[in-house]
Amino acid sequence: MDDVALAVTELATNALRHVPGEEFRVALTYDGRHALVEVEDGAPGELPRVPCPTDDSCSGRGLLLVAGLSLAWGMEMSPYDRRKTVWSIIARTGGSALPLAAATAVRALRSHATPA
Repeated sequence: MDDVALAVTELATNALRHVPGEEFRVALTYDGRHALVEVEDGAPGELPRVPCPTDDSCSGRGLLLVAGLSLAWGMEMSPYDRRKTVWSIIARTGGSALPLAAATAVRALRSHATPA
């Protein structure tokens, strides 16, 4: 689960660094085979941009790392309150990988689920 820990660290660090002073939320859902990592912040503005760091850049690789670790990942902004969420679905090492279309469908269903 090192990949999950790295994704959580990268996404939470981005929220701390790029949205200073704002509250953010980290959610982790695990079903035994796949982890869904979600980091949400309430700062108004645009969705994060995936940078193109140069070889000698000291930063700017976090979202690229998350993309490389993930079966599927993305960003979305709530149309209701403008909260931003960056999410990632990561397979357990040695586990069966969820096909990309299925991973994306799982995330879409989860994001539209009505809280109990």
